[in-house]
Amino acid sequence: MENKYYTPSSQEEVISWIFSEAWIKGVTTDPDKNIKIVFDKEQISTNLVWLINLLNSQNIEKDSKGNVLKTSINLKCLRIKYLDKEDIEECEFVHLKEDGSELNFQKIVDDYSFYEIAYNLDEHLLTIEYYYQPEMVAEVTGHVNSEIRFKGTIKNKSELKQILKMIL
Repeated sequence: MENKYYTPSSQEEVISWIFSEAWIKGVTTDPDKNIKIVFDKEQISTNLVWLINLLNSQNIEKDSKGNVLKTSINLKCLRIKYLDKEDIEECEFVHLKEDGSELNFQKIVDDYSFYEIAYNLDEHLLTIEYYYQPEMVAEVTGHVNSEIRFKGTIKNKSELKQILKMIL
């Protein structure tokens, strides 16, 4: 994978990303020296205003009391880290192998079922497949059934967490 970061394409994507974790472009252009901002869930409205104020090139409309009425996030000021091996491992999947730009992971549910993830780093294509076998069949034949639970583009850890919450 050439670039570890991307510029978001919509403000909705930014808001979704902010609720999990936020990275902003710092003074340096070195991606390893970006500033990580962790938001306190109970202070999210204050933190969002702080983030927007921190990004100098924002449009902020306030009422007579100084309350923020409307903001516009300059998407070019933000970069979001693409999903990577460490992000998937943090979601409790074990890395199995790497084949070029494809990563493979597994999460065991019980003695008779598990999930596997295949993630293409270049195309950001993620497939989650569920493998299972009825207990009696497993003991006799060892046959395993499988079904694809998700196949699509996932750009960041926040999106992965949303998908996993729906299917696990």
